[in-house]
Amino acid sequence: MRWGSTLFVSILLSSCNQINFHRIGDPKDTPAAYRSAQLNPYDLRSYVTRHRIDTIVNFWGFQTDPKIEYILEKQITYELGIEYHEFLIRAQSQYPSKKIVLILIDIIETAKLENRVILFHCRAGFDRSGFGGALAKLILHNKSVVNALTMLSPNYGYSCFERCLFKEFIQAYQPFEHHLSLKEWVMQHYSPEGGGVGQYQPPSIK
Repeated sequence: MRWGSTLFVSILLSSCNQINFHRIGDPKDTPAAYRSAQLNPYDLRSYVTRHRIDTIVNFWGFQTDPKIEYILEKQITYELGIEYHEFLIRAQSQYPSKKIVLILIDIIETAKLENRVILFHCRAGFDRSGFGGALAKLILHNKSVVNALTMLSPNYGYSCFERCLFKEFIQAYQPFEHHLSLKEWVMQHYSPEGGGVGQYQPPSIK
């Protein structure tokens, strides 16, 4: 589907989507990073151009029944030459795997080294985008755990029903933040336990 034929679809999507687009941190925090809900194609092109976004991390990826926004996002990022990463992370059912967390850390460290502008997004921009924002604060902007936790706030729509998994992940790092990098902590101490509702185990701290 070409861009000209997707404009009408984009306008329809924008009428029902909440963008939930925010800068992560203050303007003085560089490189810049952003978080959002799934953007419709029109807004995606607009925000990418306006904010010079060159890396997108989609936490709502690998859809088995792909939505039109997901299909068009992959097409648009390819057309614009944007570095695109997708992950399937469950917001309420399990901690992110160690492998995924280490890949995310590498993506953010590369963005810091190369001064790249990242956009993290999920479906609504509440929790998984907040997790990406918290990681960005820790790695990209060298902020404290307390500061990073502001990304997981009701101000962005974040709420917990069973367990606050992303908050627990960030909080588990807090005792180590002054003598281990996040990557070192994940490699040495993070042992996520998956499972359905009622079967959670917090990340073990050794």
